[in-house]
Amino acid sequence: MRVVGLIFITIFGFMLLLAPFFLIPLLAHRSEPISVTPEPVAVVDITATEEKPERRELLDNGNYNEAPANRVVTHDGSIGMVEIGVIGSVILCWGLLITLSWKMISGPDRGKERELNQTETRMIQEIYRGLSSMEQRIESLETILIERYKNRPVPFE
Repeated sequence: MRVVGLIFITIFGFMLLLAPFFLIPLLAHRSEPISVTPEPVAVVDITATEEKPERRELLDNGNYNEAPANRVVTHDGSIGMVEIGVIGSVILCWGLLITLSWKMISGPDRGKERELNQTETRMIQEIYRGLSSMEQRIESLETILIERYKNRPVPFE
């Protein structure tokens, strides 16, 4: 069981070690500001539509400018659920990995195991004493019955 657990923890640990290398570009990509290139084809009139550009501001000359850095966290200006989920799951997996590793290395609690063995031994001794006293009572009842019915004939059925 320990070998299977150690193999599982090793595979799981390598997956967790490699996960940030795949997740960091995803998180970095989501927090990058949009690159600013003026569109030569058409100028969008911002007053004609109700939608506002999310990360770019329209300047007076019709070109878009990059939004200030303090407003560019995600599209809506808050920490995204994807980032919370990714970082939270990585932290949870690391905690689980460390806990399982510690349990596998430390093994079962020897103090509790010793106490359980002592309790089990006491209970077995108590049962043995009870059975031996019951055996003595049965033997004494047998001798009483044998003495009482010694001279009587046994009826046949």
